[in-house]
Amino acid sequence: MAMNEKIKEKESLQAPTRRTKNETFLKKIRKIFYPKISIMLRKLYIYKLFIYKLYMHKF
Repeated sequence: MAMNEKIKEKESLQAPTRRTKNETFLKKIRKIFYPKISIMLRKLYIYKLFIYKLYMHKF
């Protein structure tokens, strides 16, 4: 019982550090990638509207 408790304590101590590292890493990725993705999506949306208008004018 004592050994299991010690192992659990070690795991609980180790887990938060890993989590915080991952969170910071994800935040960095988001700062870099999210603006680019949003711009890409906007461009695609504009292109879709443009193509749709052209398509409608043909008929």
